[in-house]
Amino acid sequence: EKTTKTSSITYLIIAIFIMSIAAMVYPLYLTLSSYSFLKLYLWTFITSLFVSYTSDLFGLFFLAILILFFYMIIKNIERVFGTKFLLQLYFICAIFTGLVYILLMLLLQLIYGSGIIVPYGLASGALLGVICFMIFMNWNREMTFLLFFLPIRMKGRTIIIFLVLLKVVPGLLFAMGNPFYLLVYLPDLGGILASYIVHYFKFKHR
Repeated sequence: EKTTKTSSITYLIIAIFIMSIAAMVYPLYLTLSSYSFLKLYLWTFITSLFVSYTSDLFGLFFLAILILFFYMIIKNIERVFGTKFLLQLYFICAIFTGLVYILLMLLLQLIYGSGIIVPYGLASGALLGVICFMIFMNWNREMTFLLFFLPIRMKGRTIIIFLVLLKVVPGLLFAMGNPFYLLVYLPDLGGILASYIVHYFKFKHR
């Protein structure tokens, strides 16, 4: 059973990395975008679950760091709650990320028109959501957080606030020049929100 569990998570991580690299070459065929609706690229609703989209090598490096954090954290979640819960948490966070992306996209296209296409992978929000679940479990405890590769001790709630600001602040700043930058930064907040909701209902009776 242990081998099966380990394999499930390992396969998920491998799938995310391979699909994310492939999306650098074929973004519109693997990520969520307006093409998913306008050109009926319906399969992208599935493939985007395993893509963290980036158009450059720096983004791929950031993804590798995120996956490394993810792998270290999921072992604790998997040990306590099991592989089934971990996979459910991942996909719930991914779906919430997609919902935020779709709502933002529809709103922006309604206001500014549909000329700009912003490909988006849902894995980044899902990975961030799973990481945040572990932080929510340690809301008032001090944790070691790597800030630009420097280990810093801070409470869980401070880390969550920092992660939210890390998405909101650049998103709003870049949106001053082009509102569609909101689609690049804000959807991941859906993963954090989903993580909080799952944590709340998981522990509300305890």
